[in-house]
Amino acid sequence: PSETTEPQAAERIIVGVVAADLSDRVKNVAEAVAAFEIAKQSNPHLELHLVGARGGEHGGATQRLGRLTGEKLRDFYSTCDALVLPSLAENSPLVITEAGSQGCLTFARNSGGTGELVKTLGHGSTYSSVNHLAHLLSSFEPLSGKQGRDLRFRANSVFSPAAVAKQYDDVYAAATI
Repeated sequence: PSETTEPQAAERIIVGVVAADLSDRVKNVAEAVAAFEIAKQSNPHLELHLVGARGGEHGGATQRLGRLTGEKLRDFYSTCDALVLPSLAENSPLVITEAGSQGCLTFARNSGGTGELVKTLGHGSTYSSVNHLAHLLSSFEPLSGKQGRDLRFRANSVFSPAAVAKQYDDVYAAATI
């Protein structure tokens, strides 16, 4: 019998990166690709999927899926085990909560408000260098079913439109003019 070196579907660990423009230097996708290539040496089950426009310079072991919106983007998040947000400048990116609402944790570069979002969701990590991200990816184990459900519940309960509206109501109710 012949042996295959391709991981079975159940063994694949899908890591995603989403950016409107994959070539935008501020989005820093090259860092995610570099960390992935290092991590893949010790974890052959990793697959990197890039979502967004352009990005032809990120060849190699990546899959570019082009732009996705709406339901297709939601479906993408639900197939990912982890999302990498390598941006050099972000305040409160929706991509973290969108991914979390589908049970996908985030590894985010420690910039702006990303750390607070990751902490609020209770799953994922921040990182500060290519080597740190490579370590997170190479040692990554996908969430269990319960952990994924907990992440989805947390993201939907804290960041749903109704929850956000209530948070605004609470702030304005407490304000004295």
